[in-house]
Parts: sequence; C-alpha cells; structure tokens
Amino acid sequence: MKKFIKYIIIYSIPLAVAFMFYAMVDPFKVVWHYDNYYTEPYWLTLNMDYIGTTNYDNKRDLYHYDSFILGNSRSRCWRIEDWKKYIGNDISGYHMDGHGECQLGLERKVEYICAHSDKVKNVLMIIDQSVFTNPDRCTIHFRYLSPRLDHYKNFIAFHVANFKAFYTPQFLMTYLKYKFYDKGKGLAPEGNLFVKKDYYDPIRNEYLPMRSEKKIEEGSFYDKERLQMFKDKQYPDSISPVVITEDRQERLIKMAELLKSKKTNVKIVISPLYDQIKMNPKDVRILKSIFGNNNVYDFSGDKNITKDYHNYYEDSHYRIGIADSLLKIIYNHD
Repeated sequence: MKKFIKYIIIYSIPLAVAFMFYAMVDPFKVVWHYDNYYTEPYWLTLNMDYIGTTNYDNKRDLYHYDSFILGNSRSRCWRIEDWKKYIGNDISGYHMDGHGECQLGLERKVEYICAHSDKVKNVLMIIDQSVFTNPDRCTIHFRYLSPRLDHYKNFIAFHVANFKAFYTPQFLMTYLKYKFYDKGKGLAPEGNLFVKKDYYDPIRNEYLPMRSEKKIEEGSFYDKERLQMFKDKQYPDSISPVVITEDRQERLIKMAELLKSKKTNVKIVISPLYDQIKMNPKDVRILKSIFGNNNVYDFSGDKNITKDYHNYYEDSHYRIGIADSLLKIIYNHD
C-alpha cells in the first residue's frame, strides 16, 4: 500500500507542475481576474461566453446594465452606439455573445441577466438557423458554456477542456514561442493562432472588426485570397430545413415569458447570411407566434444584401454598416 501511494505521489508531480504552469500563464484568461481581457498586441481566440458573463459580473454594480445584445459572433457588428439612436441614449448597453451560440446559451444568458440586472429594458437577439442546430453542450474550449451559466456544474469539465487545449503540442509550442521569445523581440506570432489587436471596449464587452473596416476604406481588404472565401458559397432560393422542434419551441416560450415578466422590449433578428439560404418559414412563424409578429425580423436570404460581397468580411460575417441599416428598418417599423 505504501509503495502504491508512493507511485501516486511520484507520478502526480508532473501533472501538478503542468497545472501550476497553466494557471500561471493563464493563456485563455479563465483563471484570474481581468478588468480588460484584450490588452496585448496579438490576441488568442478566447471564450466569449465566459468573458461576457464574468466581465458582466465584474462591472454590473458599477454600470447597471439594462440593455443587452445577444447572439453568436455575427452579433458583434451590432454597435451599441448605433442601437442607442433608436432606443435612447439613457440606456446602459452590454454585449453578451458566444462563439457558435446555441439555444441553451441564449436561454441561460437571458436567465442570468434577468436574475442579476435590476432592469432589462431591451434585448436585441441576433440569430440564424445555426442557433437551433448547434449542440447545446459543446466541448471545444472556446465554445464551452460558462460555468456561471451552468450553476458551476460544468466547472471541472470547463477547466479540463482549457487545460487540454493548452497542452496540445501545436498550440503549446506556438504559444510559448510567441510569449517568451517573439513578443520580447517585437515579432509577430507565427501561424494563425493569434490575431492582431483590434477594437475592444471592456465596459460594454464590445468587440468590433475595426482593422478590417480600415483596410476596406484603404482598398486593400478584398484581395485574391479574400475573394476566394466567397467562391461557390451561395445557394440562391434555398430554404433551410425546419430546426425548431416541439421541445425547442417550449423552451423558447419559457424564455419569452421570462422577458415579458421583466417588461423587456425584445427584438429578434434573423441574420442575412452570405449563403442566401432562407430560414424555413415554419420556424419564422413559430418565432413570431412566441415573441410577437412585430418583434421578429427575418433578413435571411435577402438578396439586396447578399448579392454584394462588399457587405461581408468573409462568407460568414456581415459588416457593421449592414447591421446599422437593419436597425433603421427594425425600429422604423415600431
């Protein structure tokens, strides 16, 4: 028995050292407190679900957020300053998006802000059919549901996923080379693990692709490599399969009832994706029956937008100006 315990101790030492080093460098910023998650010249892909909820908790008592933009990464181009033109300058806005957002993520975020905000005046929810087809439980480290939203039931699994991602050989070698060699010499990191610093507002948790916008203004953005991203990515006059099942419909009803109890002004926007695939009319009818006919705006398959690749950064994300033009349509219909 003593020999067995001895072996356990001996073999646990490397694991303990690995955990200590991981915690010390905290590559994904999920261990320690941060007032601003994006401060370095080059950024890793971080878990926006985790950042959104943690940053909200860190700052909500100071800023008293009452208006929220929810959705996947496509919701980032919906600027709070643009939104305020239609809902009032007195609101305190906050972004709470997630990479590859799913229905469970939206539900838990709505529950969280309703439980922790004194008022939830406005919710702008940016969705598409992927919200209903993405798995509710994703195990990719930067898509993992924030433990705060899961009542900490997934706390261990969440950190194990991040720990394993850090010690993936390709990631670890690239990260360490940049962190402890390239960065000190002022060199850019190799490969596509990092992206160059862009715009981030830690108060609103607003992440905007301003570097891309600047390149577009300069005429250097849509090069041959960029144009290749748009090739053969459109399916005109296509309709997605029905994705809102009876179970999902019941969950949406509960979310709508919760927002109604908070007297929230809710707007649901179905994004105009470059693929031109229209969301199934049955799904759109379900959303309108739950949230109100005047509160759901379907821009999927809108050829006026999708016909011009200049309205997109690549085949998945449309530009800030498009979101602003849609806001005008949405709130002029009130």
